[in-house]
Amino acid sequence: MSPHVHNCQQWEGNSLKVAYSGLKFFYAHTCPREWPTLTKLRVPKQVKLPTVLTVPEVDQLIGSIRKLALKCFFWTVYSLGLRLQEALHLQVSDIDAGRMLVHVRRGKGHKDRLIPLTDKTLQMLRAHWATHRHPQWLFPCEGRDHKQAATATRPMGQTTVQDCIKKVVDQLGWAKRGISTHTLRHSFATHLLESGENIRKVQELLGHKDAGCRVRSRLGDPPHRSGVPQGHRQPGIAARRTASTSIRTLIDKGGLSVLPISSLGLSYPVTIARLSTGIP
Repeated sequence: MSPHVHNCQQWEGNSLKVAYSGLKFFYAHTCPREWPTLTKLRVPKQVKLPTVLTVPEVDQLIGSIRKLALKCFFWTVYSLGLRLQEALHLQVSDIDAGRMLVHVRRGKGHKDRLIPLTDKTLQMLRAHWATHRHPQWLFPCEGRDHKQAATATRPMGQTTVQDCIKKVVDQLGWAKRGISTHTLRHSFATHLLESGENIRKVQELLGHKDAGCRVRSRLGDPPHRSGVPQGHRQPGIAARRTASTSIRTLIDKGGLSVLPISSLGLSYPVTIARLSTGIP
């Protein structure tokens, strides 16, 4: 871990930590050696604000995706604030259309949580599920010939999703902004905060133990003690507003209009309000 690695190769802090830990373990256990320098090395802690898209930018990003399955996937990630693996492993049984809730199972830290479901997201999931009708997975792996979704034994691959968003971001000229699938999750949280939602409720929706370390606005404001970030408190918005109302207001009324069902390019009318199997 010479100055050359840090100054010339421009390693990030996390990469330096991995290299430091490997050297420390090697000279402490594999090849024991008294090396006082290792005990004095410290990697400076870096604090970076996550990239956040505006509502029109989310609209533009998802609207630029052509394939229905991936368009529905990224919309689901944004509207529910999911992590990549949580969205990939969504199952048909996780959708509770009666109570308008989504059951996220075994999230980070092996924790389950319930997330409010919007009408638009439910309709999109139903329309997408009708294209493959897999009994278990909402986003099954399609296989190399893109015809194996109905009989897939595993969900869609992570590489498929990452390659798609990278290609779309490059096409939009946003390559240098560090946008990834996780950016949609950050944007979901920030848009809720900007609409006046309490940070503790956003914390529960995201499945975070400490919302303050993750949820940030585009302006980089720290969480305020009252529960809403400074600079985003709107007078007249009651703190008791429920998280589900905020999400549905943001998406169904005041937010994205990028994906009405009529624009999904389906060749059949979507009148599957209650499927006998699949999403209830």
